[in-house]
Amino acid sequence: MPVLLPVASEKERFTTQLGVWSLTFYLYFNVRSQLWMFDMTDALTGEPLLLGHPVVLGQDFLEPYIMGIGAIFAYDTTGQHAEATPDDLGDRVLLPYLTPDEMAAP
Repeated sequence: MPVLLPVASEKERFTTQLGVWSLTFYLYFNVRSQLWMFDMTDALTGEPLLLGHPVVLGQDFLEPYIMGIGAIFAYDTTGQHAEATPDDLGDRVLLPYLTPDEMAAP
């Protein structure tokens, strides 16, 4: 069962455990692109893993990087397929995380 990343519609920094990884996320709204963005670092070492990655519906944010962590994607709970606005990330648009096993399940 997917785990939801604990996000809200504000600039936010949080650390969470995804599988064996302890990760720190920093989410912020980019006014120019009108998209939420995030940075992801290894919480133990501070090493940046992703910087300035857009939060876009329907994309596995981690897939291009082959990290072995699993998948994180944005999901519009209303089914309208509208990107998150400055006010509804964590409410209308959620960020579920799937483990590698959950991704492989039929």
